[in-house]
Amino acid sequence: MLLTYLSLHLENHALGIWSLDLAARGTVLLYGSAGLHFALALRTVYDRRHQWTLQLAEWVRLWAGLSLPVLLIRRAVAAHLAASLYGFEPDYKKIVVSLTTSGTQGLQLARLAPGCVHNRLVLWIRFRHYPFVRLAKPALIPALVILPSLSAAGFVQMARAVLAANAMLPPTFCVSSC
Repeated sequence: MLLTYLSLHLENHALGIWSLDLAARGTVLLYGSAGLHFALALRTVYDRRHQWTLQLAEWVRLWAGLSLPVLLIRRAVAAHLAASLYGFEPDYKKIVVSLTTSGTQGLQLARLAPGCVHNRLVLWIRFRHYPFVRLAKPALIPALVILPSLSAAGFVQMARAVLAANAMLPPTFCVSSC
C-alpha cells in the first residue's frame, strides 16, 4: 500500500514538471491509500509481536517507515490543521508557496529518502526469493531512482513556477510591522 501511496504522490510531484494544476488533480487517491497503509503497518507490527529477530535490511525498512511520520508531522500540521482551524484550503500551489517561502524546500526533498528506502526494501524483502527478481536486480536499480528523481524535479519546477507567478504580483505593503 505504501508503494501505491508513495508512487502516486511522487507521480503527482513529477507532474509538476509540466504544470502545477496537473499535479493538483492527482491528489484524490492519496488519502485513502495512506489510511490503508497505516492499517497494514499496524497489522504487520501486531503479527510480529512475538518475533523481533530481523535481518539488517528489515531493521532499516522498519526505521525508514517509522521515521516518515516524524518527518511529515510538521507539514501535515501546517497544511491540514490550518484547514480545519482557519479555513485554509490546502492545494498544491499553497503548499508549494508555504514550503518555498519558509525555506523548507530542502527538507521536502530530503523526505524522499526514507520513503523510497522503505518502499524499495519492502519490495526487495517480499520478492527477493524469486529467481527472476535476482536476475533483474541490476536493471531494477536504475528504475528505482527514476521516479524519486522526477518527483524532485517536479517539485523544483513547481517552486519555480510559483515564485515566477508571485514575482509578477504587485508588491504588498507592510501594515502591522512597519
